[in-house]
Amino acid sequence: MVSAPPTSSDRLRLNNALERYIQNATSYERLDADTRAFIDCFKKRLSEQPAAHNYLMTLRADEQAKNEKQNLLEHHRTQESMQGLMNRMEELNMAPQYIRALLKELPIEQGLERTELALGAMLANGRIHSEGTKCLVAEFVRFLFEHTDKIAEEARRLREAGDSYLAETLEEIKRVLTGESEQSLTTVYEGFKTREKQKEVRVLQELIEAAQIQFSFGEARGFYERLIELAPTIEHHFKYAYLLQSLNDFEKAINLYEMVLKELRELAKQNPEAYNPDMALTLNTLGCLLRVANDFKQAQSHFEEALEIYRKLTKLNPEAYNPYVAMSLNNLGCLLRVTNDFKQAQAHFEEALEIRRELAKQNPEAYKPHMATTLNNLGNLLRDTNDLKQAQAYFEEALEIYRELAKQNPEVYKPYVALTLNNSGILLYDTNDLSKPKLTTRRR
Repeated sequence: MVSAPPTSSDRLRLNNALERYIQNATSYERLDADTRAFIDCFKKRLSEQPAAHNYLMTLRADEQAKNEKQNLLEHHRTQESMQGLMNRMEELNMAPQYIRALLKELPIEQGLERTELALGAMLANGRIHSEGTKCLVAEFVRFLFEHTDKIAEEARRLREAGDSYLAETLEEIKRVLTGESEQSLTTVYEGFKTREKQKEVRVLQELIEAAQIQFSFGEARGFYERLIELAPTIEHHFKYAYLLQSLNDFEKAINLYEMVLKELRELAKQNPEAYNPDMALTLNTLGCLLRVANDFKQAQSHFEEALEIYRKLTKLNPEAYNPYVAMSLNNLGCLLRVTNDFKQAQAHFEEALEIRRELAKQNPEAYKPHMATTLNNLGNLLRDTNDLKQAQAYFEEALEIYRELAKQNPEVYKPYVALTLNNSGILLYDTNDLSKPKLTTRRR
């Protein structure tokens, strides 16, 4: 019996199957018999062509590396978003336990629209005490849904790649976050941890993010301890230290940062171009923590070393590293103000302001907030040194920027408008000019 020639739809089907096979060698196993026979024939021919086989293996390795890089970027963005929300909570004096209790009362499993309606009802009946609290919880809920959508998309991709067990675990994490499952994240982890190390590392990263979203910081710490046991990388140690710092476990965070710094110093000796940026970032982060812990001498040493590295990097790539020079100058200025070295503090703030003005001309949306921060810092410093006229000029410029930003994003920038008004009001009180604060306040 003579077979009919393949139709255009047959060609399309087989081409698609071949593309999927190139990406994932097990993808064709559940397909129809004809397609499996076609792929088997392709594999046989492929084995006769070592160069072609090696090329396809390289393609798969490149795809895996690309996916891993994308996952790292997503994890970094999630941590930054969570830190931003936690900073907002701190500004509003809201405890994580309060947010967690509210989230448990919301019908998250019924979707975003019903959840937002429930938030409105909770504000109306007094369960939520202010519009600001409701807005922050609503922002957090939207972030939660965005994050669970990403988990669902990643689970779908993993299923298509044939990794159904990891996909099932991610789906279970999603169900816990949306309230569809009552089990704890630790229970999800216990069901998974007998699997291979590489997949466990990936799941631990997801669990850490989910635990932070749930404010289950005890679980997050446990997951980090296991992650570091499995994969003791610089990145994992740094991120764990960052979490501990946000939880005020300064001693352990400092120890971890110092461990990271020691390893980066050794690596930077061999390859300064690759590791100096990470070393400067760690020095700056550790300097901020030591300042909070009142170890001013060591904090200053770290800030100065970071600044020196960033100045060198700026000579090679000013566009990339000028913002970091300004950040280091600002950090040093804040520290020197605390230690009463006002002259040096002013010099550092003024240099930071000069850089940030230039950056804000090129990208106002990104750098105007930083510029306003430095203006406020300078205003406070000059108030301390009784240069009240110049201090007032800086406060007024900062206020103008924050008012402009608050028009576009009132939830984020109205507190900064209030803070700057307060700084300006204190200054005017000190100068006995009591008429301006009233006028300024009415413009809020």
